Amino acid sequence: MDRKNKTLLINAVYAEKSALETNEYGKAVGSSIEALADFLGAKDVVYSQKVPDMWKSSLR
Repeated sequence: MDRKNKTLLINAVYAEKSALETNEYGKAVGSSIEALADFLGAKDVVYSQKVPDMWKSSLR
């Protein structure tokens, strides 16, 4: 968390082997991360490049 800039920095997102390759799952993961950001007082979320390809469009 970059408190000065109120940005939650996500270093990596990994999918379990049983995770479905659907946009719906990606949106659920993104929603959970947004809830964490809200809890921490972050205004933005920044993801590294370590995001499953199947969810990249949902997490950007």
